[in-house]
Amino acid sequence: MTDIFTLINQLSDDDIRLQLAFFDSVTLVSAAKETGSRLLSGMAEAASSLAQIFTDKLKVGYDYKKVSDMVEGRLTELKPVKREQLLKLMDIKLMELVSLSQQIDINTQEGREKLSILVIDAAGSGYSISQYMAPAHKMRIIADKYNDAFMDNLMQSLKNMTPDQLKEWSPIMDKAIGMADIETKRVVHKELMPDAFNGMGVLKCLRKQKSPMKLKLVIDCFGIEAFDYKSVEIKTMYQALRHFNKISVFQLARLISVAVKKYDRPLYAADELMPSYVADSDRVRVDNEEKEYHALAKQISGLDEKKARCIKELETKKKQLEEADKRADAASENYTKVSLEFSELELKKDEYINGGHTEAETKSYYARVNDVKRQLDRGLEDSELKKRKKDELSNQVIIAQDRLELQEKEGQELRAEYKTQTDIRKNNLKRLWNAYYYKFHFGDGLFLHVAMNYTRSQIVTIEAMLKEVHDSRDWKVYLKEDRLYVYTGDKKPLIIKCSEDILEDVIE
Repeated sequence: MTDIFTLINQLSDDDIRLQLAFFDSVTLVSAAKETGSRLLSGMAEAASSLAQIFTDKLKVGYDYKKVSDMVEGRLTELKPVKREQLLKLMDIKLMELVSLSQQIDINTQEGREKLSILVIDAAGSGYSISQYMAPAHKMRIIADKYNDAFMDNLMQSLKNMTPDQLKEWSPIMDKAIGMADIETKRVVHKELMPDAFNGMGVLKCLRKQKSPMKLKLVIDCFGIEAFDYKSVEIKTMYQALRHFNKISVFQLARLISVAVKKYDRPLYAADELMPSYVADSDRVRVDNEEKEYHALAKQISGLDEKKARCIKELETKKKQLEEADKRADAASENYTKVSLEFSELELKKDEYINGGHTEAETKSYYARVNDVKRQLDRGLEDSELKKRKKDELSNQVIIAQDRLELQEKEGQELRAEYKTQTDIRKNNLKRLWNAYYYKFHFGDGLFLHVAMNYTRSQIVTIEAMLKEVHDSRDWKVYLKEDRLYVYTGDKKPLIIKCSEDILEDVIE
């Protein structure tokens, strides 16, 4: 991976001197002393308040010496210091500014990699950057965010410039124009069309711009040295106070921004170089396969719920059938009982027809016959109704049973297809990763988890993070105990359990 020290080594001696001067001069106490500064109006009071929060012993003294003057003074002090000593001073300062939870020997490669990670994490804490993102990727974002803030402040400084400030900045721009070649001047003049092609004219033109496009053009052509950029850097670093961050957070961000710009090379391998990256020519086909797989996975995730519904339906129907069977039996028994009574009454009919009983007995007999006949008719109707209901429920039980069996069969087929597709994804990942990350040894559980739970774009992100870890001189500096936290593009990281040189499995 590209660590912070690789980038620092590309800086010039003057770049390192300036950064050290910022570290030493742009402080909380200095903010309070900047009372008279036009750049930090209103910040001294904030600095004083915050200083009292940090320690009761710290009483901010006010004077009118600008922080920018302090920076220049420190630069003068560092001018005779040679590169070797400058780099040592930088190492010491970086160790002072990060929170060391363990002892680090910066004379070892492992120690320098650990310190690099801590520096990048500290700088990233001032921005909305995932803590799990790999360092080089994080540096790229930090550099961009700091540069955006710097450009915003430069734009605002130009727009809010007083006549006196305009006079102060004009000679700086004049010097940059004078040092540029004719072609560069022609490009700037054509784009800006200032009333006068001098420092004053260019600055006045830039003050009118609503977007930073032409400002960026001037910086590209004349360099940032065409402006009083140090004062803007100071303003940008002090903005940490507004967000209740340590000033050192933005100081480290500034170091990373400058170092990344001077490095002027990719900090990490492009996504196109990742093993799971798909070329444009194959993307439609692979995207369709991806959609089909995740649709299948969604079906699989619903199988247990569907089966549970089928089982519940079958159990409900069986219970209803059991109750209906009891009711049908009871209705049938009642009908049989009434039918026997009616038959007995029928056998006695001739006795009553032939006058073998009194009129009252005959009248009672026929009343009973009519009543039993009505019970018999109702009993027959009820028995037939309950039998039909029982038969209907019996059919529903058969249907529910068939539905459950069909669901189980379809589930088996879907699971078999899902397993086949998952094995293909897992084995493909295994083949690619074992070849690409030759320093690592992987457990099958890791391949299976990644194949099942992440999209192709997420897998490419995971691969890019692993690539940084893999290419470091000692990848174990990334471990937290026995775990490697890998950024996936989402809030939740992939947590890999590691044992010796084996990335074994996933911790969920």
